[in-house]
Amino acid sequence: MFHGSPRALNEYLHNVDDLELFRDIIKDYPADIYIFGHTHVPYTKEIAGKLFINAGSVGLPKDGNPDACYVIIELNGFHKVTFHRASYPTEQTANAIINEGLPKEFAEIVRTGKPK
Repeated sequence: MFHGSPRALNEYLHNVDDLELFRDIIKDYPADIYIFGHTHVPYTKEIAGKLFINAGSVGLPKDGNPDACYVIIELNGFHKVTFHRASYPTEQTANAIINEGLPKEFAEIVRTGKPK
């Protein structure tokens, strides 16, 4: 498990990235399952029998759905990945972001689930 990639905390692993990027990670950091975030967009991708899981985001989603996202992974001889959503007080959270002087763009992402 890591935030961005096993190579760098701030490296993005987007679902649409070139497969060579994922193959390099498999080669340099061998594992069966890779769990990460950073893009704030949940997805799964299987490459060369290895499973990549982006768990999404609890508080700053960027996939068009403002609800918190989390993942449950079942490893009972097979890999079952289920993404779940939970609503939370997004408007209250957005207002707190603004009141704390944080970027207004963060508040808008919380409200809409979409970055500008």
